[in-house]
Amino acid sequence: MKMNRDLTQETLYPAVRYANRLICSGGESFGPRFIHDHQFIYVERGTGEAVITGQRFDVRPGQLFYYGPGEPHWFRADDHDPFTLFGLHFKPYVRSGEEEWTAPGGLMIEPASNLTDLHDVPAGQPRLPGVAACLETGGWPRALFQESVAEFRKNDSFSPLILRGILLQLLGRTSRTLSGGGQSDDPRLLHITFIKGKLDELAREAYDPGWLEAWSPYGHDYASRLFRRIYGDSPHGYHLARKLEASKAMLQESDRSVTAIAASLHFNSVHYFSRLFKSRFGENPSDYRNRYRWL
Repeated sequence: MKMNRDLTQETLYPAVRYANRLICSGGESFGPRFIHDHQFIYVERGTGEAVITGQRFDVRPGQLFYYGPGEPHWFRADDHDPFTLFGLHFKPYVRSGEEEWTAPGGLMIEPASNLTDLHDVPAGQPRLPGVAACLETGGWPRALFQESVAEFRKNDSFSPLILRGILLQLLGRTSRTLSGGGQSDDPRLLHITFIKGKLDELAREAYDPGWLEAWSPYGHDYASRLFRRIYGDSPHGYHLARKLEASKAMLQESDRSVTAIAASLHFNSVHYFSRLFKSRFGENPSDYRNRYRWL
């Protein structure tokens, strides 16, 4: 499958109209329905089933669904392993002066009489040619959807522009995947890679074992085993190593005391921090700071 060239031409000027994260309960469903804009649905975790224009799908983590205006669709969460979904409504082509923003109550969502027949496509809202109804992506879309939801909720004067940038990334990476240029890795690797990126991002925070389940569709123990298999260390150990690296930067760049740095990085005590630092780098934090300043 290939993404139509139209998505890479200058006429593409998309706008996000709504973004949300939905944690479903067992057996919860929406549809049959159709909408008047376009929507991506990303499955963060859990399972269920979906029907889009008569085609049935077994829903599982890492899938990216797409449907356009007038395409009947229906989603139902599994009774025992309900899914968590990201949803993003958008217009691919926005005319100058046309309203971009909306609210949940402003979305045009209508019930569908069945899941096979197509309704009339609203004028000016053609479907995106060549875009798959379901794409196996693994974990790469998660960060883009998380950022889009956060930005939509922020809703300041810069949000439409930032959301357009996020949507362009999503469309571009989807196009690359469909053209065969995307990653074909085991989806488990993509989820664990995402965890690694988040651990890097939160290196200065206190480690939370609940992160692994929040950032992947796996339980804590399974995610931890996969992480160790791929990176040779536990998530906690990896996070601690990144925290110690962060402490080096703080010792170099600030005049804060070693005690203050240890507290800001959520170490239990300055003595514990100093012991770990010396074990990893061969000298205590104060000696490291003094030596660095003479370089």
